[in-house]
Amino acid sequence: MSHTDLDVLKYLTAVAVGQTDWAVDYIYGNVSFGLSDEDAERIESAIGDPLDAISYVPKLMLEAIQSIEPDFTIHTGTYSDGRPVRSMIVIEEGLVCPYLWHYDVDKVEGETLTGTLCADPGQYKGTYEIKILPPQSFDVTIKPATFVYHAEPVEAIENGVASVGLGEFEGGPEFIALDIGDSVERRTVYLEPDEAGALGRVLLDFEKSGD
Repeated sequence: MSHTDLDVLKYLTAVAVGQTDWAVDYIYGNVSFGLSDEDAERIESAIGDPLDAISYVPKLMLEAIQSIEPDFTIHTGTYSDGRPVRSMIVIEEGLVCPYLWHYDVDKVEGETLTGTLCADPGQYKGTYEIKILPPQSFDVTIKPATFVYHAEPVEAIENGVASVGLGEFEGGPEFIALDIGDSVERRTVYLEPDEAGALGRVLLDFEKSGD
């Protein structure tokens, strides 16, 4: 099915809105990092008008569409063939992934998107995989961790690096991220499951030797 000029405008508007919102949020979220309150306020005041000007263009594009389709929004709007302009792919409760569909159905390509499931600090739940299936569908696969662990710094030992408590795990291709360190320095180390097992046994032996 052929697309219309309005379909093209909807797509470009969605791109412009998404990129502009990201850029503005990123700038505002990072421009004040490490600055005093006075310097942060001065910089935020200086960049406010330019960022508003940048955001004005996608706003005009959206208003142009709404002059033709008054109820159109990026979140709920559709193309002339009935496909959504953008889908919010629900991975699990509290975790969604926005996906913008191309206005030309022949240019919708299959692809695979991956990421890490939400977890509390020091925890790892596994990963997810989203397969984009042309022309307008997707499939979500959850890949739970094949091991369970909890790691956190405890009392520093002789080499200045804190020992780490490990839980039980079955193994698998995933890496285990360990947050280790002491009161001076902390860093994240990535280990294969078998390496983590060896570390866990060493730490247990070390713990027993102190009894």
